[in-house]
Amino acid sequence: QLMWSGKMAVWLLFFSFCFGFALADTCTTNTNCVGNCTQGENSDIITNLGRDRPQLKEFQQNMHDAATILRSFGHTKSIDSGLALHMTFSYLCCYSLATLNKIADIYSKISWQAVNVSFSHAVCNTDSPDHISFIVLLDGPSQQRMLTLVARFEAALVAAGIAVHRPRAQQEPFHSTLGVVDSTFPIGTALAAINAKISNFSHTITIDEFAMMLPYRHFHANSTV
Repeated sequence: QLMWSGKMAVWLLFFSFCFGFALADTCTTNTNCVGNCTQGENSDIITNLGRDRPQLKEFQQNMHDAATILRSFGHTKSIDSGLALHMTFSYLCCYSLATLNKIADIYSKISWQAVNVSFSHAVCNTDSPDHISFIVLLDGPSQQRMLTLVARFEAALVAAGIAVHRPRAQQEPFHSTLGVVDSTFPIGTALAAINAKISNFSHTITIDEFAMMLPYRHFHANSTV
């Protein structure tokens, strides 16, 4: 019986080890801006989730707890926490600075209503073999609400004669990055541990402002939900 228990323990350890790394193959491979931009600049439009705001406290604490779990499995290349927490509304790919300024002017004139969202669970996305991101997704209905809002902004660009180089719907789903690791990390095991501990990352969060990084501009909702 002792021998059988010992063999079972070895098999369980082996299975856990293999399962943890095998799940790395199930990471998505969504990209935001494709290829190197040699004739322009990329600019992100984000919402800050690290602000001192009561409705963000639950999300911030859960991200802190998830980061603690992630670190417990080994070396991480980076961890997003505190003021670094954010969600990207739009990845603007390969525009001249002049065009980015026009986009900022167009976006500043759009009237939009604040959007309620909720964060659900952690997944992984492979940007390259040595850059695998742990990300926390919005739930399904929140994804759709955000895509509907972004589509209005993209339509305004098209109406002004500015091509949308890569629509938001073709990029990563809406998320907040937890951390970055490489392919030697036990990705599947870590993901399972995070999602077992935190079954739902937030209740309702109201998104009512965005910041464009280049040029630096703020966009505020005209009305609340």
